[in-house]
Amino acid sequence: MAFMSRGIRVCMTGRLEGKNVLVTGSGRGFGQSMAVAYASEGAHVVSTSRTWNELKNTEDYIRGVGGKVSTIPCDLSDDESIKALVKAVKDIGGLDVLVNNAATSPWKVFADMEMSDWDLTIAVNLRAPFKLTKLLYEGMHGRGGGSIINVSSGSAQMGFMAESAYCPSKFGLEGLTQCLAMELKLYNIAVNSLNVGSPPGFRL
Repeated sequence: MAFMSRGIRVCMTGRLEGKNVLVTGSGRGFGQSMAVAYASEGAHVVSTSRTWNELKNTEDYIRGVGGKVSTIPCDLSDDESIKALVKAVKDIGGLDVLVNNAATSPWKVFADMEMSDWDLTIAVNLRAPFKLTKLLYEGMHGRGGGSIINVSSGSAQMGFMAESAYCPSKFGLEGLTQCLAMELKLYNIAVNSLNVGSPPGFRL
C-alpha cells in the first residue's frame, strides 16, 4: 500500500508493525526522514526534539503516510525533560528501537567558545545518548531485545575548524557505541553507529 505525503511517495509494508521506535532530533533533517521511514513500515514512532513547530511538521508527515506517532517535546540537556520522555515511552509499552540522532553545535572557533557551549554540546550529543540507553535498555530486553542506533558523522573521524566541542562529542559517541555493542549483546540488543552526511537545511 502506498501513500502520498507532501509529494513524497511512501510504501507501507507493515514490517515493523507492533514495534515502538524513539527518534531524537526528529523535527527536521535526517531525524525527520528516519521517523517517517519507520512509521511507513508500521512502527509506532515517538518523535522528539526541542521545537514544537518542527515536531508538528514531522507529525503531519507521519500521519500523511498513515503512520502512528507520539509527539513529545524534549530538551535533551535537561534531566527532568528526559525523565518525562522516558515516561512517555514506558506508557506506550516500552521500546524496540532507539535512534540517538539529536545533536547540536555552537559552530564557533575555539577562541570564541564558552564553557556553556562545551557543556551543552556534550550534554546533547554524548550524555543524552548514554542516559537514554541507561534508562531504556532493560525495557528493550524485556520486549525480547532491540536495536540502538547512534547517528555519527565524519566529525567522529577527524577534526574540523569551529568544531572543538562537536568533534569530541562524536568521537565519544563512537567509543560509547563500541563499548555498548559488546555489553548489550548479552541482552539481545544490537548497538551500531550510522555515519551520515549533513542534510540540507537549518543547522543548530
